[in-house]
Amino acid sequence: MANQTAAAIDENAIAPDTGKPMTKTETWRFMIGFIIFGVMWMMSGTIGSNVLFPERFNGLNIGQPEAILAAMNSVGSIFALFSNLVFGALSDHCHSRFGKRTPFIVLGGFVCGCAFWSTSVATTLPMIVASWCVLQIGLNCMLAPAVAVLSDRIPLNKRGTLSAFYGGGATAGQSIGTIIGTQFLSNPVPGFIIGTVSWLLTGILAVIIWPREKSAALDEGEQSEKLNLKSLLLMFVPPTKNCRDFYLALFGRLLLIFGYFCINGYQLYILEKYIGLPVAEAGAVLSSMSVVIMVVSLVASLTPALSPTRSAVASPSSSSQRS
Repeated sequence: MANQTAAAIDENAIAPDTGKPMTKTETWRFMIGFIIFGVMWMMSGTIGSNVLFPERFNGLNIGQPEAILAAMNSVGSIFALFSNLVFGALSDHCHSRFGKRTPFIVLGGFVCGCAFWSTSVATTLPMIVASWCVLQIGLNCMLAPAVAVLSDRIPLNKRGTLSAFYGGGATAGQSIGTIIGTQFLSNPVPGFIIGTVSWLLTGILAVIIWPREKSAALDEGEQSEKLNLKSLLLMFVPPTKNCRDFYLALFGRLLLIFGYFCINGYQLYILEKYIGLPVAEAGAVLSSMSVVIMVVSLVASLTPALSPTRSAVASPSSSSQRS
């Protein structure tokens, strides 16, 4: 009888970290946590990078504002790329009693908050770029382990749904950040304070809302797998076998994000310097556009996840192909 009961439990419904099906309470906690995490980190960044920083660069008199923004984002993206892989590897090998991912998620939010404020008060191009690069390091210290929670702790048959809620939260956060930022174009300090506090709380709130991660501390006599420089460098080597889907996803997302941010990151400058709107009107247009984008994007991202016709459980064959 026990064997029949065990067989009746679909392996796709088992949480990898506990070896048990996830309860409704746990599902809701992860769902709410991922939504809030997505909203807060994207909102915090957008308040600065899309609205308040571009407007602040207009009055610094240290160079062309568009060039300052481009330098900040382009150099920061390089740090983001490498730090994402590094912190993903470090968290994989972490043996904290608080869990593998939790310490990095909390620490990353703290680093982001400090770097965001530093960027907001910097008055030279090197300091602006350096502060933003530190923020990218902190963001990926938080982001890489947080996204790994989906595979570490979420059953296979719920990953798509929770991933959609995380994506929906990030989409909403970008619009909310733009709306908040536009309210402080004429007096940016309160907006910078909101962004800083939000960064500081992002990781903390996520790990509090999620069910507590189990300890990753080694038992007595147990040895950990060593992470050396060679193994870390090997993580930067792209795959070469049976990886068609990987490169399709990589370049598809690269082109999507590239095209999107070519416009999105410069919306304020387009409205002010190309269309010729004053600051207040440009902020109002940005705010209105953000509401439209948020509504449409949320419907598009969450509808498939909530659709009753979706396949709730992957078949064994499709599961093996993903592996």
